[in-house]
Amino acid sequence: MLKIHMDPNRLSVEELENISRALRGPCADCVERNVPGDCRHPEVIRHFLRAMADAIDGERTRRQPH
Repeated sequence: MLKIHMDPNRLSVEELENISRALRGPCADCVERNVPGDCRHPEVIRHFLRAMADAIDGERTRRQPH
């Protein structure tokens, strides 16, 4: 079992934005292998990464001044 705990209160809005962008972009393996376009991982993995990025974006949006 893998447990991940990220306390968004310890990160700046900019750091949260960087994490979200990284989750939505190509993974390091695909970048190193020069895979063009999106990563070629199963849809379930891409869905999980997008869901994580959405959750981070929600926290970032909540913390940004309006």
